[in-house]
Amino acid sequence: MVTYSPLDEEDINREEELEVVPATYNSHNLVFLDKYTEYRIQILAFNPAGDGPKSKPVTVKTLQVS
Repeated sequence: MVTYSPLDEEDINREEELEVVPATYNSHNLVFLDKYTEYRIQILAFNPAGDGPKSKPVTVKTLQVS
């Protein structure tokens, strides 16, 4: 599962989105992101026994494209 959320200046009112990706995938593209926006991305694995730990967050910024 991939979780990502845009970061605002005060880091409040954060909206989190989840995407479930099959375990056989070794890459995934996030689509419909806002331009020139910072996102925090984390990954975690899960199975019927429960969720594993989330990865450390990675912060990225989309390009400012017209």
